[in-house]
Amino acid sequence: MGKWKSLFLFVILLFPILVTNGISAYHVQPNNTTYSVEKDQNLLPGAYSSEPAPMGIADYGVGPNGYYSYNTTQFLGIVYIDSLQAIGTSGNTAVSFQLNVVLNYKTSGSSYALWVQDVAHFITTDNEICFIDNIWNYTGPYSNVTGLQGNGQYCSTTSNGNYPTPVNFYYYFSHDSGSYVILPLPTTIYFLVNVTTNNLGQPVIYFWYNDGYGWINYDTVTVANVHSASDVYFEVSGGTRTGWGTNYDAELVLAGPGGGSTTYINQANVDLLLFYWNEHNFQEVANTYNYGSDTAETSSNVEVLYYYYPYSGLPTAFITTGPGTLGPLWNSTDVTCLTVNTGLNQGYVQIYNDNFSYQYAEQIHNLYSFQGGSATFTLEPYVNYSVLVYNTNDQLVGEANVMAQPGSMTTSVTQFNVVVPPSVDLTLGQTTNIPVEIQAYGHVTVQVTGNSLTRTYNVYANGQTTLNVPVEATTSGSYQLEVNATLFPGFSVVKYVTVNVAQPQLYSVTGSFSVNGQTPPTSPLVTFTFPNGSRVTLPLNNLNIKVPSGTTYSASNITESGYRWIAVNGQGEILGTTQLSITYYEQVQVNFQYQGPAVPTVSYYYLGNLETAKLPVTLWVDYGTSYTFPQILSSSSGERVIAYDYQGTANSPSTFTVTYYQQYYIDVTSPIPVYALVNGHNESLSSGWYNQSTSIDVENVPYYLSPGEREVVSRVTPSSSLSVNSPLNITVTPETQYYVQVSSPIPVYAEVDYENFTLQSGWYYQGTLIQVENITYYPSSNERYVITSITPSALTVNQPETITISAMVQYRLTLLSSIPTYALVNGNNETLASGWYNAGTTIDVENITYYVNPTTRELVTQISPSTLTMNGPSSISVQTVKQYLVQINSQYPVTINGVETNSEWINAGSSITLNANLPFYLTGSFSGTAPVTLGGSVAVNQSVQETLQTSISLVFVGIVAVIAIVAVGAVVVLMKRR
Repeated sequence: MGKWKSLFLFVILLFPILVTNGISAYHVQPNNTTYSVEKDQNLLPGAYSSEPAPMGIADYGVGPNGYYSYNTTQFLGIVYIDSLQAIGTSGNTAVSFQLNVVLNYKTSGSSYALWVQDVAHFITTDNEICFIDNIWNYTGPYSNVTGLQGNGQYCSTTSNGNYPTPVNFYYYFSHDSGSYVILPLPTTIYFLVNVTTNNLGQPVIYFWYNDGYGWINYDTVTVANVHSASDVYFEVSGGTRTGWGTNYDAELVLAGPGGGSTTYINQANVDLLLFYWNEHNFQEVANTYNYGSDTAETSSNVEVLYYYYPYSGLPTAFITTGPGTLGPLWNSTDVTCLTVNTGLNQGYVQIYNDNFSYQYAEQIHNLYSFQGGSATFTLEPYVNYSVLVYNTNDQLVGEANVMAQPGSMTTSVTQFNVVVPPSVDLTLGQTTNIPVEIQAYGHVTVQVTGNSLTRTYNVYANGQTTLNVPVEATTSGSYQLEVNATLFPGFSVVKYVTVNVAQPQLYSVTGSFSVNGQTPPTSPLVTFTFPNGSRVTLPLNNLNIKVPSGTTYSASNITESGYRWIAVNGQGEILGTTQLSITYYEQVQVNFQYQGPAVPTVSYYYLGNLETAKLPVTLWVDYGTSYTFPQILSSSSGERVIAYDYQGTANSPSTFTVTYYQQYYIDVTSPIPVYALVNGHNESLSSGWYNQSTSIDVENVPYYLSPGEREVVSRVTPSSSLSVNSPLNITVTPETQYYVQVSSPIPVYAEVDYENFTLQSGWYYQGTLIQVENITYYPSSNERYVITSITPSALTVNQPETITISAMVQYRLTLLSSIPTYALVNGNNETLASGWYNAGTTIDVENITYYVNPTTRELVTQISPSTLTMNGPSSISVQTVKQYLVQINSQYPVTINGVETNSEWINAGSSITLNANLPFYLTGSFSGTAPVTLGGSVAVNQSVQETLQTSISLVFVGIVAVIAIVAVGAVVVLMKRR
């Protein structure tokens, strides 16, 4: 176990007000939202992995067996400072000691969590101290506290990495006037927080400290916005997170002075102890880590080690300087959790290492108060502890002495006392035992003195024990013995016994012996023990001696290499003149063993009497006699326990093992031969007796009536695999099968008794209905086999059968064509389409123009390939061009693109030029799909129909007019000449 420190801890007596019952942790309701406490079953202790961290002692609810939880009404922290020097990053020499715990309460069906801090602000340069308390709402992420009434006020954090948004918390500084208390070192500081409820059911939290000047309740905080709260307690739970995501833990740590600060520890000799109220007494926590997790203040250059106090045995977290690592400190398998059953409703317990004297313990008189009949302490193991119990009047009423072992232990106490007889009467030479009854728990040293007698005994008493102290009457008369019993140094009880001794009278004794069996190798002896304890041994034959009354005799038994000769009447007491006649029996030693499910008995002869004993046993059996065992230990219908070698004769020392077998009758009913693995061995299974636990696995071995017909095991009742642990009736029901041969080039599917299966050759039960399905088989997406015949296609299996399937190969043809396509398929004119064609099919594609309507057509421009034979998956591509019909209505010749025609098929998207051959005196234009002048162009995106419109040319009219005018003029001229 850990090291120990040469330092004594004097734990205070807490006043009754600090020993309240049934207190629970509480929560403050947040301003707007009600959060339920979140439970996380995968919680690791702490938020820190290395220094700087809050260093000290913490209970995370994590022990050697995993998570645990408990609740309590009070936590007590004790800090012993021998020396301490620190400096912060800003040159501040202050540190904080923080008692941090989590409180819960329930109201209106919801749970709430509150983080409670009882803090000492300690300046290491001049040992000034003051006390501060904080309360934070951990019910939900960054919740605010509300409804708290105490000496303090609300404060708000600033937004930073720890607090993304400002958070309100409760704060009280116990020395608001600015005064500090200066403590001389070494010093001990006590922290205490407890919780209860008032008459309105509101949680009330008490903050206490004791800095050497008495207990101060410096703040009392009431959760005023809650009524009728339940489950109000502090909680430690290793499998739980608060709504803020922090641990449900309790911790007493050394850290920076505040505001998330860190401090560097230059020198330290500090002890930390953390206790909780277990409803009986304050008990130190049993599972600890050396760092905290909830607070943002930290320290570095801190090494936390396990020590214990040699007087009290209390474990302590010892803080010194060095490169500290974070991890476990001690756990419940490292320490002793000792429960003392006191027998009192309330009182005090003093417990200390019994290497220290009782006088020293009485001088210190450090008493732990308790209530409810018991008290539990967490202690260093492998220490012998003295336990003293006092009533409320400070009277010692019980004690115990316990050697502590790791783990949990319980001890009771008793009133230390010694009871002895007031006197004893002896005859001269007689030896007797004086009973000394010791009432105690633990190791007791008993010293007996008187009449030149001094003896010391070391006795362990577990409540009560009796020590027999031998005394011998060596001289007549009376004297007094002193019995001094010491439980531990300085704690003794003394009692006295008067011893009275008188003179004896002598009587004549003679004797002889006889033997049943062989003569012993040596002559027997007889030993006389006189009342004064002295002895004399003489040959039994021709015996003649005088002895005082009260002398006892014992004839010797002779033992040699497994043989012995024993006297049947070889002991007694001499009360007067006596003739001894001793009878001997020769015996041999036999070791009787057995194997089997039941304990047998053996019948044998012992000293001439028939005896019975249960096995296993080693017995002395009369020489030459027989011994027997029951052949059948038990037998009932279908069940028995039997042995096959069950008797012998005791002629020499030996070991005899009788083996019994628990057997059950197995009745096998089957119309066919049955085979099974019996205990792993293959054998024919038949009716008979089988040993218990025999494993029987019935094998489904077919029984062949002919090559195509057989019987198979269809059902085994009660099971085909069983262990013989009771009488059994095994019924084997066979069923007939016939062989069905399936001949097919492709996989075949069928409905077998109305269920779809892949049909294969094999054995089928008689009466099986087989309906072969005509399902095409696709080896690939472009190849398939089409069944052409199934013989037979349906049958009932009542004999061996053969099913034959024929199939044709087909390949997929992919036709890529935007128009209906025609071809000669195997010489037949057909509309060609994508699909399946028999292997070897010949296809000749025809070049046929497709008319969408009378004015629109698709003209085939390419066929690739135009001819093929289907010897595998194939594709045919037909390419076309779209054309529109251009028509012109005209009584005169017209041209399309210079070609004289009235109609022409033109590729879609082309442009055409329209013109006409007209008489010289006419002019024209086209009207219709697209109006255009002579010689104009039209885009062909649809069928085109145009009509030639003609009229007299204005030029021609002008010419005629000119001619007419000229003619008229000529006539006029001629007329004038006349």
